[in-house]
Amino acid sequence: EGDRYGILVAGYDGILYYIDALTGNEISTCSDLGGAIHASPIVTTMDCQKEEEEAFAFVASSTWTGRVTCLSLSTQTMVKLWHIDCWTPIYSKLLVYPKCVNSG
Repeated sequence: EGDRYGILVAGYDGILYYIDALTGNEISTCSDLGGAIHASPIVTTMDCQKEEEEAFAFVASSTWTGRVTCLSLSTQTMVKLWHIDCWTPIYSKLLVYPKCVNSG
């Protein structure tokens, strides 16, 4: 097994694509992100040997609603958790942070 690499690609159509970087297969898509997203693709990595391995992704739209969306990523899924409208266009890169798992 080992690490699994994914690519998050956002578009002007407001859709976020989660793609397996090694096979090119689409893992998941998410729309309703507030409109156009001006961000470069980002590569993610997860340890496949840890079943609980997850990360959070934050996406901001550059339309007048300025929607910021939080998504949960795993090796097999992408799930929208919440969003907030800031009512100003946001030009920001995609951000991905590992989810901290309590080991105790």
